[in-house]
Amino acid sequence: MIAVFPAKIDHLYTMLQWICAAMKGAGVNDEVAYKVELASEEIIVNIILHGYCDYPGDIEITVNMIDSTTIEICFKDNGIAHNPLTSAQKLDRSLERVGGHGVALILSIMDSVVYERQGLNNILRVTCYQ
Repeated sequence: MIAVFPAKIDHLYTMLQWICAAMKGAGVNDEVAYKVELASEEIIVNIILHGYCDYPGDIEITVNMIDSTTIEICFKDNGIAHNPLTSAQKLDRSLERVGGHGVALILSIMDSVVYERQGLNNILRVTCYQ
């Protein structure tokens, strides 16, 4: 399944609902769906805030069941070129630092996270196994 959404915070809930509906339709179990939804929220917010910096743009989201145990979500945008994996910080569980741990969280709950730049597009693929 594929859909394109405006890259605006007020569309975040709609994007997450669409991802959850696609996963439910594909038979993804609740534990995996929760992890994917959490990672997706982090990714979408990062694209909106850091990729587009409040400029207009779109986010293309694809939900694929690779096989009966593997779900892949692909996020594509044409915001500022940036590989979030190069700046991922180790997850600091202390309360001294708040924020900046979104990518570390994504890496800790997804089985695979891959970034690539294709032309003017950032593409981030996250994979989770059931």
